[in-house]
Amino acid sequence: MTRCCSGIRRALALLMLLFTLRGRGCCWGLKSTSGDLEKSPHSDPAPWDVLQRHKRSWVWNQFFVLEEYTGNEPLYVGKLHSDVDKGEGKVKYVLTGEGATSIFTIDENTGD
Repeated sequence: MTRCCSGIRRALALLMLLFTLRGRGCCWGLKSTSGDLEKSPHSDPAPWDVLQRHKRSWVWNQFFVLEEYTGNEPLYVGKLHSDVDKGEGKVKYVLTGEGATSIFTIDENTGD
């Protein structure tokens, strides 16, 4: 029982010491500030500055491909298109993952 009480006393003494030092500005990270706080450039943006994520629609025109095709010529499987692509050349189509560059290829400008 005395060990428990001595542990509590030590913790309370440490807390009192920290609060005393904090008041004098001697504790790192606990320094109190006076005056106006600077407003962060990222806080409270104007309503028109808030970015909203819009869900994109992806269109995948599917084509039939023979299973286990062994021909030398690549087969056109389909076209990937996003509703964000307005034909201005600002959208880049990229395939990633297993087989993306060896089995499948895509024209980064058109989605073919």
